[in-house]
Amino acid sequence: MPFLGESSILFGGFTGPTAGYVPAGAILLDGSADYLQWTPSGAGDSRTTWTLSCWAKLAKPGAAQALFSTNTGGGVEDIYRLDNGSAKADMQVGGGGTGRLTTTQVLRDPTAWSNHVIVWDSGNSDFRYYIDGVEVSAFDTQTLPSASALSKWNGTDGHYIGRYGPSASQFFNGYLTDVIFLDGTASTDCSEFGEYDTNNNWIPKDPSGLTFGTNGFWLDFANSADLGNDVSGNGNDFTPTSMSAANSTSDRPADDAENDLGNYNTVSTLFTREVNSYSSPAGSITTSNGNLTVDFQTGGTNPLCITTQVLQPGKKYHFEWTTDVWGSDAITYVAVWLFPEKALKNTTDINAAGVYHYGIYTWNPSRGVGSSTNFNGSSLTSISASDAWGVGEVLSLDIDMSTVGSTTVVAKLDGVTLATDSSLAFLDEPYVICPQVQSNGANRTWKGTFNFGASAFATTPLTDHVGVYTSILPAPTVIDPSDHFTPVLYVGDATNGRAVSIGETWTPGLVWIKDRTTGGASNRNVLYDQVRGSNGTLYSDGTEAEAFSSLVSAVGAGTFTVNNTSQTNGSGDNYIAWCWKAGTTFNGTSNRSKAYVTNYNATAGFSIITYTGSSSSGYQTLNHKLGVAPKMVIIKNRGRAGTNWPVYHTSCDIAANKAVFLNTTAAQAVDSTLFNATFESTNIYVNTSNDTNLENDTYVAYCWAEVEGFSKFGSYTGNGSADGPFVYCGFRPAFLLVKNINNGTSSWGIWDSVRNPYNLVDRLLFPNLTNDDNTPSTTNTYDFTANGFKVRSTGANNGSGQTIIYAAFAEFPFGGEGISQARAR
Repeated sequence: MPFLGESSILFGGFTGPTAGYVPAGAILLDGSADYLQWTPSGAGDSRTTWTLSCWAKLAKPGAAQALFSTNTGGGVEDIYRLDNGSAKADMQVGGGGTGRLTTTQVLRDPTAWSNHVIVWDSGNSDFRYYIDGVEVSAFDTQTLPSASALSKWNGTDGHYIGRYGPSASQFFNGYLTDVIFLDGTASTDCSEFGEYDTNNNWIPKDPSGLTFGTNGFWLDFANSADLGNDVSGNGNDFTPTSMSAANSTSDRPADDAENDLGNYNTVSTLFTREVNSYSSPAGSITTSNGNLTVDFQTGGTNPLCITTQVLQPGKKYHFEWTTDVWGSDAITYVAVWLFPEKALKNTTDINAAGVYHYGIYTWNPSRGVGSSTNFNGSSLTSISASDAWGVGEVLSLDIDMSTVGSTTVVAKLDGVTLATDSSLAFLDEPYVICPQVQSNGANRTWKGTFNFGASAFATTPLTDHVGVYTSILPAPTVIDPSDHFTPVLYVGDATNGRAVSIGETWTPGLVWIKDRTTGGASNRNVLYDQVRGSNGTLYSDGTEAEAFSSLVSAVGAGTFTVNNTSQTNGSGDNYIAWCWKAGTTFNGTSNRSKAYVTNYNATAGFSIITYTGSSSSGYQTLNHKLGVAPKMVIIKNRGRAGTNWPVYHTSCDIAANKAVFLNTTAAQAVDSTLFNATFESTNIYVNTSNDTNLENDTYVAYCWAEVEGFSKFGSYTGNGSADGPFVYCGFRPAFLLVKNINNGTSSWGIWDSVRNPYNLVDRLLFPNLTNDDNTPSTTNTYDFTANGFKVRSTGANNGSGQTIIYAAFAEFPFGGEGISQARAR
């Protein structure tokens, strides 16, 4: 997505190269001692004009980390932090007196790579910063240099990568590749370092052929025996400190499955919890070494965390975990668990029956007790005391999920088989790797290091078993999400018949518009769809019947047409339109002999059904044509005022006939007249309620099924903390809809990636209210990550112990065969 400012087109529409270039090497910096140093023999071509670029994967947001610095002392050194301690990029030239940029954007997504470019052009009093091809425009601090101010960088002082030079501190914790310095060149658009693929995703570009200048360099880290080697041709080599060939990694910002290169799994503290108390995030679980080493310090009695990537059905995996430090006897055992992804968000007790979890755990060797394996709460294998998992020993797991419903796990200790557990009834869904420590006391010092394949395995994987990384993910069903869903920002111009471009060639089936500038009764949530057509307008924040008001008068190839009204095209007002593609028309007859029309897009799991009620003869069956059961359906009586917007959602208590209403704040409640049965792969079933099936009234139903890598519907349990739950989606979100279904006073909320193109995501609009989004929310906020979203607030969207349902749609798939990786935000 190459735009940060508002435009009439912010999504899609771009065609460019496909992924091809993969950086030759990469390094991991441990955050405590690793760095590289070079002292130029003389000043470069220019201290007023230069560009620095790198691809980075940040491992530990929230700790001050110097990416580049000079060592002159006296408060005049230059330093460029990817994290200033508040998860914001901070670039200072001359100790901040000459030029300084501190971003408003927070950089705390440890799940993926991103490209960072710094441009110093003091000859034009310019100082710029780019992330993934987009020039950053929002800064907490922005001090531009005086004309021709000289930087210390590119002078004769020591130049550092990965630490703060003067005090040997603020070491960078994470991954780097293609670190490039152009001496004498001020990039205008950073196209030297990256390019947009056909999905509008920023990907690495081959830097060979660039003009580097006298002091320019290109560190590609391809030679593990010479990590500081400059391959620009200048010979400006850096000297590594506290580094060796072990710092080389197969982690990359581009995939190459044949050579096992890609974005690799790491430990994540985006989600921590007490095993038996979801409402309490675990205490101090710390990570290091590029988030491969996890240290359970004072993380509660039974602290647990997750990793950034999931195990997918149909695959065979291998990974290892080495014990680095055993603490006191207070530790009962250390475990690695495999849990269904959904269990981590919704289950009060993670060990509840039916979640089909697997674990292998080891007792403290000083107790003379070995290890055990466990499936779904039942012990499978007890292992002798001589096989207890001691310091320096490698526990490996080979997990065969290639046959759905019959998983096999082989556990080995230093290559010797401990246990083979066959035919485990895993669910047909992703599983998360979860490290955990169980303790009887306060001292829980235990440290271990994972290897998911980014470096050579210590033990030999079983045949066809591979590590955990993006290159082996299956190709998503929807390669480019903007082919089926797109949010669009536009500014009203008070004209009639204005065609607003969506930046795509498809015809929007559903257009949902909200005025962002002005709230109130004249600026409501407007819903228009191509099936109802005829200028038909519905308002999700009210109970009116359909109005024929010409707010949206038509949809066409790549456009929708709005007229001069404050609702959709008021002069100078800012608007957001969320657009879904429908598609093929099916004309059906229900079980009550009522004709209905379904317009469906099975590829993206969306359909629109218009039908006539049949309550006098009973419930009605309607074919949604999606081929799989819808996860969410929203219905509105078009012809009768005073009717609600009932929502069928997969995470409501459907078995108890509970539902919620889009137009109210009400909690989920029992109403057996809304829906007749659980919706399934062919039909939805509407009962006798006025809201869903009154005789001869006209209705519209919007139906969504889940599509891997494109849409996700579920729930999470709030913990009441600003360190809120993390939800794995398998994509970087473009749109998020949530509702607290236990709290009867909380509104629905919508967040998206065009109103907030960077984190924090705090621009909130309400489907059930007419409010604008001029004032960012402080109590209901999120971070969007490359693979999901993280709650960052304590409001109703994170009520402690309460269930919050959500619907999310993708900006970019996380990864998979034939597509580029989603970037960190």
